[in-house]
Amino acid sequence: MADGLLNFIERLFSKYRDQKPEIYAQPDYVARHSINRLSIMKQFDIEDLSVAAAYKSYPEKQRNKLLALRQLIFETADTIGNVTLTETLKWGEPSYNASSKAGTPIRLAPSKEKGVCGLFVHCQTSLVDEFRDKYPQAFQYSGTRALLFAPDDKLIKPELREFITAALTYHRRKSSATKS
Repeated sequence: MADGLLNFIERLFSKYRDQKPEIYAQPDYVARHSINRLSIMKQFDIEDLSVAAAYKSYPEKQRNKLLALRQLIFETADTIGNVTLTETLKWGEPSYNASSKAGTPIRLAPSKEKGVCGLFVHCQTSLVDEFRDKYPQAFQYSGTRALLFAPDDKLIKPELREFITAALTYHRRKSSATKS
């Protein structure tokens, strides 16, 4: 799967750069993904060349894990009502935002710990602490900002989907809680 995705990314570079160079020269170009809710297992294309380049720059084992996490983010967003996902770079790393500021951004990147990659959220949210309390053994946690994964770690999908959903709806849930 990872080799096929890497080949796909490389084809995207040449295809889109050659067809629409004026778009990719713009620094504020953001790839917006309209998610097809009828699809069971859809491959979510990387439309922004800068995002594809960021993934391509990572070591292979970390890149494969990060691309699997990316796929899971899009699949999970597809199950959340009234959410459109935006993929862009923040601090040179792939970042995923829910529409209408419903959630907190999710970033995917190698961690400072050698060989480990992370799913990062804003450090001032309570997400990591909530999940550390709820699932103390499910993930390797880093402070208040990240879930860390070694390249050979198996992704615990139900708990990870729950975390991604909580991140993509964080502000929506918090504002609902304060109104109650």
